[in-house]
Amino acid sequence: MAFSDVELPAERLMANRTYLLNTAFPTSDPDLLEAKLSEPGNDFVEVAEAAYKIPVPWLLCFQPEDIRPVRIPVEEGEDFESGDAAAGGVEVGLPCTSVKRALKNMEQALPVFESIAGDAKLGKMFWQVAMSHLQGLPLPHLTMNPIEVMFMDDPIPYAQLIRAAIGGGKTAIEGLIDLSCYEKGVLPYPPDVLYAVTGRDHNEARMQNSVALDIGYANFWHDSAGTEGAQRPGIPLAINSPAAAPNLRTLLEEVETLARAKAKSASAHLSFAPRMASQSEQLKMLLSAGTDAECDALVKDMSLRRILDGSMHTKLNMLCQSYGFSWVGYVFRSDESVKRRFKGDYGVYNDWVSLPVEKPVI
Repeated sequence: MAFSDVELPAERLMANRTYLLNTAFPTSDPDLLEAKLSEPGNDFVEVAEAAYKIPVPWLLCFQPEDIRPVRIPVEEGEDFESGDAAAGGVEVGLPCTSVKRALKNMEQALPVFESIAGDAKLGKMFWQVAMSHLQGLPLPHLTMNPIEVMFMDDPIPYAQLIRAAIGGGKTAIEGLIDLSCYEKGVLPYPPDVLYAVTGRDHNEARMQNSVALDIGYANFWHDSAGTEGAQRPGIPLAINSPAAAPNLRTLLEEVETLARAKAKSASAHLSFAPRMASQSEQLKMLLSAGTDAECDALVKDMSLRRILDGSMHTKLNMLCQSYGFSWVGYVFRSDESVKRRFKGDYGVYNDWVSLPVEKPVI
């Protein structure tokens, strides 16, 4: 049975996270990382997290020789398929390397991204995002903590699968697919869809495959002694890097900046529109403002409309076509109109795309 198919007990549903960690010293032992926080200079930062999986790019940062033994405390006698836990816990192998070495490993991993994605262009996009994220890390070492997910089933086979997944060859590909919960035969969305498109009307299998191939993003620091509350360098969002632009995320931010110059409360959101199964995916943008007057001002601002209906329409339309989407235009809405429609009852209003479909006004 694949680890992606494991049926989880209800009481363990919250223990579902894996973490990619950027550390000040080399270790793959999560308990040691926490213990060393009592000593100055041993900060570490969560730079990505995932649920129920280890994303493909994390594993591609490491080589088999990076595996180090780690003893995980468990209750003596806890029953696993591979045997009862002994006193002192269960020993598993987890990887640790330098960020410099992880970058070298990632440089050579492009064919793996292309193979798993099933499309060279998509594979390269996810690979480039992974490269950019690693290049922006502030500390010298890299490890991951998959303990929560590892102990949802038997940790020993899971640790063996991690070793196989970073070992290269056909066995490694199968391990990467299994650990990341990637669904074979389904093309992922491009990575910018993960960071720009909200709502419900997407293909869930495509979205989950994008999650599996994306390195992810987090910026949560664990402070060592004497550094509590220190100003930390921001970790750049890789999808915003020059190497990834232009994309849906950067164009969305560009439109929002233009709109906020006209109305301070303005915001912009991309979503797939509801569609028939036979139709291509359709992307639209909501431009919202706090009041009816501000929304009306956006609609009537001809300088803004010329940009939206001109150069921005061309950019979004071309990008959507390259992704196999249809670009259907913009919808304007005020927060006041939402309040009137639901009379203040937001229990039935979870997301703007749950409202009746409106035809774009541009």
